[in-house]
Amino acid sequence: MDFTLTDTQHALLTRTRKTAETWADRALEIRRHTLEHGQHHPGFWKDYCAAGTMGFLVPREHGGSDQGLLAAALSLEAFADRGLMLTLPVLTNAVARLIRVAGSEELRARHLPAIADGSLVIGMGFTEAEAGHNFARMSTYAQRDGDHLVVNGEKAYISGADVADRLLLVARSLTKEQRSERGLPRLAGFTAMLVDPRAEGVTLTEQRLGEREGLRQWKITFNDVRVPAADIIGAEHEAVVHLFDALNIERVLFTAISLGGAAHLLDRAVGYAKSRTVFGDQPIGAYQAIAHPLARTHTQLESARLLAYRAAALFDQGADAVTVGTAANMAKLLAADVAYQAADQTLQTFGAAGWDENQGLVDHYLDTRMFRSTPVSQELALNFIAETTLGLPRSR
Repeated sequence: MDFTLTDTQHALLTRTRKTAETWADRALEIRRHTLEHGQHHPGFWKDYCAAGTMGFLVPREHGGSDQGLLAAALSLEAFADRGLMLTLPVLTNAVARLIRVAGSEELRARHLPAIADGSLVIGMGFTEAEAGHNFARMSTYAQRDGDHLVVNGEKAYISGADVADRLLLVARSLTKEQRSERGLPRLAGFTAMLVDPRAEGVTLTEQRLGEREGLRQWKITFNDVRVPAADIIGAEHEAVVHLFDALNIERVLFTAISLGGAAHLLDRAVGYAKSRTVFGDQPIGAYQAIAHPLARTHTQLESARLLAYRAAALFDQGADAVTVGTAANMAKLLAADVAYQAADQTLQTFGAAGWDENQGLVDHYLDTRMFRSTPVSQELALNFIAETTLGLPRSR
């Protein structure tokens, strides 16, 4: 089994790391700009996209490089390794794949080139306050009206809706009664579409979640919002058929950010442990109470990275969604835990200095804690592994 990267992947990493290093000292500025202006920092975003980050899952005929999910993961991890952890590109990449495999030719031609060059940023509108990750409880409804869908309902905890140019909205399009009459399964009767978050009838209400992931989070209310049928992705009422690919991509790329974030934090902790002296003339890193937790975190990080790369490689090789999903959930599970552990241990290593807002460590600590709940909770990841790998019965 060969664990080495190809020459192309090494070249990609060299290019990405060079760009990331250029902006590493301005990570806090980039984060604040997004929060205060509702857009990515223009200079950084230009360089970020020039590194090819948004085109890895876009075919060459539509302006992308088509290098695959592993390339995208390597790139996002490299930026996160320098403290530049952006999550909206994860969502945009996932939607790019959905448009590519299920969108109409017109939709592909209209949106894929803009995704590849970074001029189109897409968020996701899945979760609802009462439904969480449970599709079956989703209540936002899209009713066909000629060549439009009319959407009513409410989504919650939607990250970056103020930054995104479009949202991938998933809504119920058949009532439960209509689904039963047609003899369709529980997860049928949902439609995926692209919606302008600034369209008439859309109301954004900020939810104060502490600006996690460097983004604002929103409750989005849809009141008779008319969405052109041309913006439907895939077959009407059959969104779930293609969504698993997008969700697997989301898991793998969030994992990549977790890995890069953990490496960034570990590097900072090690650097501080080498230079900080409190008692005598030995740096604090000479004490096992400091050294051993950092060594353990490093070991767990390396293990999680192998799982993440395996999941991405399986996707690129065309493995089925369940196989990829199992690997992706395993990787997400380990990476989210090790990122949070790295953040916690880094704060412990820095002591009082770590709580200085200019260090940015508290934001990393809270962000990595959120990664244990998003894009899917650790418990749901474990459920998936238990059911698909171990064959344990599904909970009802």
